[in-house]
Amino acid sequence: YKINKVILLEKRQKKRTDVLDFTISNFKYNSSSGEFIGLFKKLSDGAVIRNLKMPYVDISNAKNMVGAIAGSSSGHVLIESIEVSGNIRASGYQVAGLVGSASGFLKISNSTVSGNISCGDDLCGGFIGYAMGESIEILNSRVNAMYVESDVEFVGGFIGMSSVQSCTIEGCYSSPTLNGSRIIGGLIGQISGGVTNIKETQVDANIINASNSPGSGSVNEYCGGIVGLNAGVLNVSECEVFHSSDAQYDQDIIGSANVNKVGGIAGASHVELYIDGSVVKSPVSGKDMVGGMVGLAEGV
Repeated sequence: YKINKVILLEKRQKKRTDVLDFTISNFKYNSSSGEFIGLFKKLSDGAVIRNLKMPYVDISNAKNMVGAIAGSSSGHVLIESIEVSGNIRASGYQVAGLVGSASGFLKISNSTVSGNISCGDDLCGGFIGYAMGESIEILNSRVNAMYVESDVEFVGGFIGMSSVQSCTIEGCYSSPTLNGSRIIGGLIGQISGGVTNIKETQVDANIINASNSPGSGSVNEYCGGIVGLNAGVLNVSECEVFHSSDAQYDQDIIGSANVNKVGGIAGASHVELYIDGSVVKSPVSGKDMVGGMVGLAEGV
């Protein structure tokens, strides 16, 4: 790979990397034995990654916890003004465009991911495969033309699964083509607890579907324009789900004929869901429990 213009600074007794016009081209990884795969193996408390471009990423045959920036992050971590494009293919779980597994406090701002992502197991996302811990913030960021194709669960345009105490997505844009087996969302596959606030964000739904072969004893279900399955407190305000492609509207966009629990905002919500000032302009289709906004709503 090629590296240009690296500047290292040390501030307040903590090592910190600030980067100006920093480009890493053709970053490649090809091994069947790797976990925690990325430009960095792990990002720990105090890490700052900014102003970085990574075109033509090619990660293949990796296993678990895989991302172009890092396999995992923990503590207070900032990822700012990052551009990643390319292909990421892994045989395991927690696979994403930026960070495979995130815990602690992670903030992503003004960043863009585009390309193809595939994983052999669950938890696949455009930015983060699995988010846990205290806080996730994703601000003014985009997933452009991301394509995810896997026979797996928990697939999201931004996050495969979020179980953080506080998750904020604001001023963002997602244009995903997502195909999994269960629990697929234009932004988040599944929310498992905590409070999630999604504001002023657009989802251009190319295909958000759960039509691939589910595991033994499972059925195709939980497919949403924003969230596949909500099991926390979810606030959606001033958001839009639409379909801008020139393709005909008779094709499946959100859901398909064999999928249960499909909605323009959420496939299902089992705890609390509040929708304010948001619209769905994309076709929604399914087998059972299908709604323009929500397929199945329980709780509030």
